[in-house]
Amino acid sequence: MPILFLNTRRFSYVVQKIVFTSIITFFWGTTLFAQSLNNLENKIIELEPALVTGEFRDIAREVIGELISIKSKQQSLSKTIQCSTYVKSSYEIGGKMSLLEFLSYSSYKRSDEYRDFIVAIDEHFSEDGDEGIEISINIDLGNSNSIVPSQRESIPGKHFYQGYGDGNVDLFSNTISLPKLIGRKIPSPLGFDAFLNYNFYLISIEGEPGYFSYNIGFKSKNKNLLKGKLKIEENGWVLKESILEFGKSFLLDFDGLRIQQTHIMLDSGAVLVSERDFDWFLKSDSGSVQVIHSDITVNNLLSRRGMGMAIRSYSKNAYDINEDKWSSLRQIPLVLSEQAYVNKEDSLTLYFDSDEYVDSLDAFVNKLHWYEPVFSGIYFRSRKKGYSFYLDPLVSQFRPIGIGGWRQNVGAYFSRNFKNDKRLKLSGYVNYGYTNRDLKGEIEVKYLFNPKRFQEIEIALGDDYLMINNYESILGTFARRNFARGQYLTLAQRFELINGLFVRLSYKYAKQSSIAGLTLNTAWDSILGPINQPQYFPDYTVSIAGLELHYRIGQRFIMKGNRKLLLGSKYPELVLEYRRGIPKWFGSNVDYHLLRFYAFDNIQWPRLGYSNWTVGAGSFLGSNLDSIRFIEHKFFRGSDQYLMSDPTDSFQALDSTYNTARPYLELYGIHHFQGAILQQIPLLRALNLEIAVGGSALFIPSLNKTQIETFVGLEKPFKFFNEVLKCGVHYVTSPGFVIRHGFRFKIGLQQYDRYQGKWGY
Repeated sequence: MPILFLNTRRFSYVVQKIVFTSIITFFWGTTLFAQSLNNLENKIIELEPALVTGEFRDIAREVIGELISIKSKQQSLSKTIQCSTYVKSSYEIGGKMSLLEFLSYSSYKRSDEYRDFIVAIDEHFSEDGDEGIEISINIDLGNSNSIVPSQRESIPGKHFYQGYGDGNVDLFSNTISLPKLIGRKIPSPLGFDAFLNYNFYLISIEGEPGYFSYNIGFKSKNKNLLKGKLKIEENGWVLKESILEFGKSFLLDFDGLRIQQTHIMLDSGAVLVSERDFDWFLKSDSGSVQVIHSDITVNNLLSRRGMGMAIRSYSKNAYDINEDKWSSLRQIPLVLSEQAYVNKEDSLTLYFDSDEYVDSLDAFVNKLHWYEPVFSGIYFRSRKKGYSFYLDPLVSQFRPIGIGGWRQNVGAYFSRNFKNDKRLKLSGYVNYGYTNRDLKGEIEVKYLFNPKRFQEIEIALGDDYLMINNYESILGTFARRNFARGQYLTLAQRFELINGLFVRLSYKYAKQSSIAGLTLNTAWDSILGPINQPQYFPDYTVSIAGLELHYRIGQRFIMKGNRKLLLGSKYPELVLEYRRGIPKWFGSNVDYHLLRFYAFDNIQWPRLGYSNWTVGAGSFLGSNLDSIRFIEHKFFRGSDQYLMSDPTDSFQALDSTYNTARPYLELYGIHHFQGAILQQIPLLRALNLEIAVGGSALFIPSLNKTQIETFVGLEKPFKFFNEVLKCGVHYVTSPGFVIRHGFRFKIGLQQYDRYQGKWGY
C-alpha cells in the first residue's frame, strides 16, 4: 500500500495565496460596479416609449370610450351656438361652372333649431339659355285638400348648403341628420351605441405620454353606410379633426361625399367645429363646399321668440354687395379658374339685365314653332311687364273617356306678376261632348294681394260634370256613379292670420243634377260593372258658407323679400272645418251644420326611424240628417287591388266606398324602422331593406261599420334618374275578417321630398 507524504508548509502557502487573491478581486469588482453606478447617475439615456402590458388592450376602443363618456358634458357646454358663417360653394358640371358665396349670422339651439340671417350673398351661375315650358306628368293617389299654400324654394343647382342646418354634422349627438344629402338618419360614431354600429381601429399615435394624439379609424358594420377617421388628443380628450365618407347607396344626389371638419376648444371647454369641407362627386363631375365659422359664442340665452321662426332670412341689401366689397368679406380666396369665371360673369351682368337681352330671351320663347300647338302648347311672355299666357296643346285636348264619351277640351291661363310679388291669374277651360252635344267649362280668377300673409281672393264660375268624391279608388274615380252635373259660383278668401294659422272663408252656390238622363258610353260597363251606373237624384240647390282653419304650431319658414316659403312644423298640425248649409237662400234646399276635426303629424325618431299618423272625426249636425243629399256626405275611400294608397288617410282592405252624414272616427298610422332592425343583422344589412308596420281603424256607428286593419312590409329605397323613391311590399291583415284576394298583398311607391326633407308617408 503506497504511503502519501504531505508537505504542510507548502499547503499553508497555497491556501494563503488563494484567500488573498479572492479578497483583492472582490474589492476591485466592487469599485468598478460603484463607478458604473456613478456614471449612470450622470448620463441620460433616451429610449423610445413603449407600452408594456400583461394583457391585450384595444386602444381605439378605449380612446373612443373616453370621448363618449364626456359627450353629455360637451352637449351641456354648447346648448346654444352663435357664430358668423362664411360659405363658398363651387362646382363644375358639363363644363359649366357655378359659384355661390354668402356670409351669415348663424344661431343653433339643440337639438334641431337653426336660424341664419344672410347679410351678403353672391350667386354666379352659367347662363343656360331659356328652357321654355317644362312638361311633366304627375300621378297622385293622395287626398290633398289643404288650404296651406304649397310655395317652395328651388335649390340652385348643386348648392345644397344654404344655411347652418344644411351641413351641421354634430358627432356629439347620437345621430347624423343631413336631409338634403341623405334620406335617413345615420348613427354617430360617438353615439351611445357606437360600438354596436362601428368597428374602430388604431391608425397611429403621436406625441408624448400624457399628450398623445390618437388617429382612430372607423367603419360601419354595414360597409355601405359610413367610414372615416377621428383625431383625438389625450390631454382632456379633445376631438381635433373628423373625416367622414358616406356610402353611395344612401346619398340622394351624389355618387360620393367626403366631409372633413376641424374642431377647436373654446375657453369654456366646449369643442366645436370651426371649419367644414364638403367634397362630392357625381360621375365625372365634382364640387366642394367650404365653410368657416368664426366669432363663436356658446350658451347665450336664445328664446324661441328671440330667434323667431324663420330658419333663414335675408337683409334688404344682401344681393347688392359689389365685387370690391366682396374682396374684403371673402375669407377663402378664389382659385384662378374661379376668378376668371367671376370676372366674366360680372362683365356680362349689365348685358343680362339690359332690355335688349331680356327682349331677346322673350323673342326666343315667344317664337312659334310647328310642334308647339300639337305637343307642348303655345306660350307667350314678357319679362318686363311680368305677364305670361299659355294655351293647351292639341294632345291634351282629347278626352276619350269623358261623360258621354269623347270630349274636346281646351284650356288656357293668363298670369301677371307684379314687382312687389303680387300676382293675378285668370284661367279657364271649355269642353264639348259630341254624344250629348253639350258645352261645359269654367272660368277662375285669383288675386294674391298680400304675399307675406298669403292673402288671396278667388272667384270661380262654371258648369261641368264634377266628381262627387275627389278621393276615390282608381276604378271608382272613373266610374259614372262618381259624377254629377254642377252649375256653380264660388267665392273664397284665404289668408294667414298669425304664423302657421291659415284661414279660408268660402261661399258656394250650386245647382246639382244627376247625369242619369244622359247618353253614356257603355264601353266601360264590362270593366267597372255596377259602379259604372250613374246615381239618380232629384235636382237640388245648395247655398253653403264655410270656415276652414289649419294650424301649424311653431311653423318654420324662409323669408326672401316679400316671399314666405313654408317648411312645416315639428308639432302636430290641426285642422277644423265648419260648413253651414243655409236654407232658402237663393232657393237653397239644404239646412245643416257640419263640423270636422283632423290632426296629423310626422315624427322623426332619433334612432327608430319615423312615424306618420292621422286622427279624424266629424258629423253633420241638424234635426233631420236623413234629408242631407249623399253628395254632401263624408266619403271613405274604397281600396285598390294590389296597389297601396296613402296609409295616413286611406284603408288597404276596405271592400267598397262608404259615406255618411252621421258621426264617424278614423285613425291611421304607419312606422318605418329604416335601419333600426335589419341593419343590425349581418347577412341582411347588405340588402338595404327596411321594415314598416302600420294600421288603421274606422268607426261609423250609424252604418254598424267597424274596420280595423294592420299591415307589415319590407321597403327598399332606390334612385330613378334624379328622383329618390321607395318601393314596398306589404301584407295586410284584419282581425276577425278574411281579406279578399288582391287586398292581402299591397305594393306601394313613395317619393322623397328634398324640400321638406322627408318621405311622402
